[in-house]
Amino acid sequence: MTGLLGLIVPCPYYNADMETPQEQSGSGNAAAPLTIPAATTTLARWLGAVVVLDTAGPLIYIGTLKEVFPDALILEEVDVHDCSDSRSTKEFYIAQARQLGVHVNRSVVWVRRDFVVSASLLQSVRV
Repeated sequence: MTGLLGLIVPCPYYNADMETPQEQSGSGNAAAPLTIPAATTTLARWLGAVVVLDTAGPLIYIGTLKEVFPDALILEEVDVHDCSDSRSTKEFYIAQARQLGVHVNRSVVWVRRDFVVSASLLQSVRV
């Protein structure tokens, strides 16, 4: 896994009309869809919902799930919170977001899927 610095990437090239990524098949110019793992299909059910993405490090992402790709998740209206910058635990911060609302500090964020260790709906957080 790479360092934290390149992993919080506000996506300046984000386009809401993006199509699902495709790769070229072996014959001609026909594009074949990528194989989508079951987790991608499950996450796709949460499109438009506010989700919590937890990482192995101190970062958590709370925002509206906009796009699901095999290698990345796109969130909008996002709170990117670094728990090493505060005295609160991840659980406490997430519970506060559930009770008080999401403190948006990014319009759009692209999150690498290999950086995420768990995902849940904010509405499923018990306070």
